[in-house]
Amino acid sequence: MHRSVLDNKGYQKFSLANAVEVICMEEIERAEREKSTHLKTYRAKDGYGDEVDYMVHFPGLTLGDLRSLSNTQTVLRFMDGGKIPYTAIVDPHTGKAMEAIKGKPTVKSLQAAIKRARAKLEEEHGKGVDRKLWLQLVDTEVKVDVALAEEKYGDAVKLYVDLAKKLKRPTAIVKSRLEAMHAAIDEDLVKAKQDKLRKKLG
Repeated sequence: MHRSVLDNKGYQKFSLANAVEVICMEEIERAEREKSTHLKTYRAKDGYGDEVDYMVHFPGLTLGDLRSLSNTQTVLRFMDGGKIPYTAIVDPHTGKAMEAIKGKPTVKSLQAAIKRARAKLEEEHGKGVDRKLWLQLVDTEVKVDVALAEEKYGDAVKLYVDLAKKLKRPTAIVKSRLEAMHAAIDEDLVKAKQDKLRKKLG
């Protein structure tokens, strides 16, 4: 499935706009022992500037991330029958499987299943968060965190304000992330002001 679907450029573009994928792999320990080429990594810097070894076959994931996902019961509970490959389309609001594909799906069949699920979810809950804005939100959270750590409070405030302007009618999850970001900035600003006053007092 990985080679025929997840490596497919057309599916990758479709998935970026329509799905959030959670992958569970089998026999990772065996692959590590045998030094499988599927576990090759490349070194890159994360949003905080720290060097991280990401997996070539799963960009953005470390081996630790993949191992953690593959051991979780949250993922395994969606399987019916215990045979892999097994693909479940999960309702993010209920955590229940909406549709399942046993065996190796084709790009066409998986895209069709995702489209059906998306249409149903939008009918019941309205349109979700635009992926570009969501990625910008996540990126801004990191940048604000870094700016606060470096005591660049003006930069942190500007990053937050610029993003908030683009998210005029945020969904509940986006609103909660914005509120958390606002609270972090406010807390650091108060602390910085208190520290300044303490220095003046001697």
